[in-house]
Amino acid sequence: MSNAQYLASLVNSSGNIVLPVSNGGVVFNPSTVGTGTVSSNTMSDYETGTWTPALSKGGATFSYSFQNGYYTKTGNIVYVIASLQWLSVSGGSGTVSITGLPFTCSNGNNNYSQGSCNDFAGWNFADSGTMLGMEFTKNNTVCAPISNRNGSGTATGVSSINSSGYIYFAGFYQAQF
Repeated sequence: MSNAQYLASLVNSSGNIVLPVSNGGVVFNPSTVGTGTVSSNTMSDYETGTWTPALSKGGATFSYSFQNGYYTKTGNIVYVIASLQWLSVSGGSGTVSITGLPFTCSNGNNNYSQGSCNDFAGWNFADSGTMLGMEFTKNNTVCAPISNRNGSGTATGVSSINSSGYIYFAGFYQAQF
C-alpha cells in the first residue's frame, strides 16, 4: 500500500481522520526551539464537553434558573466557560465556591490557575472590594471567586452572596493525571 493509500484509509465516511491504534496520537517534530526540556511531543488527548457548575456555601441549598458549563481539554490543559444564575439560597455558612469542574485540578507546586469573570451580580464584597476573577483549587474540582479586599486578592467570605444573582466566567487550569 502506498503512503497516499494509507493516509486515505485513515479518513472515515464523516471526513474525520481516525488513528488506527488506541494509544496513538499526532507526533510533532521533536526538536526544541527554546531552552526548555521536551517531555512529550505527541498530542493524544483532546476532548470537548459540558459540565454543570453549582454554588457551594457550607450546607446551603440553592435553586437555579440556569447552570451551563462547557470545556475543551487538550492534553492536561482544561479551558472552561460557565454561566449560572441562582434564584434563591437557604442556609449555609463559609466561603462561596463553584463546584463541578470537569477534571480535578493539578496539585503541582506552581499550579496557580485563574480565570476571569465576564459579568456578575448578587455578590457583596467586604471592605468595598471588587471581583478580581476565579481561582481554581488544587487537587479538587472547585473554583472560587476572589475579590480585591484591602488591595490584595482574598477569597470571598460568608456575606459575599445575595439571595439571587448570577456569574459568567472563563478560565484555564492544569488537570491532574
